[in-house]
Amino acid sequence: MSDATEELPDDLASALALLAQERARRIAAETEAATAKAEAASAKALVSHS
Repeated sequence: MSDATEELPDDLASALALLAQERARRIAAETEAATAKAEAASAKALVSHS
């Protein structure tokens, strides 16, 4: 495991850009998880009504 501080940018603009990228990745992952959860609930409901 590498030291996280080695991966951080030195200037504010780059740090803000990195934060924006991480936020976008987090939002995408949360959206994907919510979609998967909804699909699982839908499938469960279909099975229980069969």
